[in-house]
Amino acid sequence: MRGLIFYGLQVNKASRFMNYNLSGNVFEHKVAGGGEGSCPWARPCNGCRSAPSVVYCRADAAYLCASCDTRVHGANRVASRHERVRVCEACERMPAVLACRADAAALCAICDAQVHSANPLAGRHQRVPVLPLPAAAIPAAYVLAEAAAATTALGEKKRR
Repeated sequence: MRGLIFYGLQVNKASRFMNYNLSGNVFEHKVAGGGEGSCPWARPCNGCRSAPSVVYCRADAAYLCASCDTRVHGANRVASRHERVRVCEACERMPAVLACRADAAALCAICDAQVHSANPLAGRHQRVPVLPLPAAAIPAAYVLAEAAAATTALGEKKRR
């Protein structure tokens, strides 16, 4: 796998190195391991520790895969209202804070600075703050919450 390239920033997920080619200088930065997950680059889920995380829950301070997000945030109404944001699409290790419209990517502060300082054109990209994901945007949580409600309602009908 060659890696992902954003305006002079090459992210090589296979070797877990980031090569920065900014103004002709090349820096290599070794990225910490992703644990037992199937994707060694991405931050592992804090719940199962086997799948790569896809969302960050601010209230729980937890990185979660879709399955664990469903289990944790579909459990009750209070948890389902926790604000979650996507994980950075470049490094896959930090919560995304800015979305670049030109790159169609949600990036953490570090990756945004690296990507958008690479050249003058990239520096002019319009970026907006990443908003928390609505519950409907995380379909697994929504489906689990509806299934739990239906199961509870069905159980109550059988008892009567």
